[in-house]
Amino acid sequence: MKLSDVKKNGRVKIINFLDVDENLYMRFLSFGLIRDKEIVIKNCSPFKTNVEIMIDNSFIALRREEAELIEVEEI
Repeated sequence: MKLSDVKKNGRVKIINFLDVDENLYMRFLSFGLIRDKEIVIKNCSPFKTNVEIMIDNSFIALRREEAELIEVEEI
């Protein structure tokens, strides 16, 4: 499943990054988004154009296009 498919307050773990270029991958790493990291979906904008996630007590906003590139599994 993709991160963009997870509902509010869903807890997931990152399993893979799908077709991500090096610049975006480095951006994800700077946010602490790495494989096997647990994420909680805190909020979504109308029509899910943006997704707010919590990772290690930090809140991060991702565009829907970015969230669609992160493969996750429920925990």
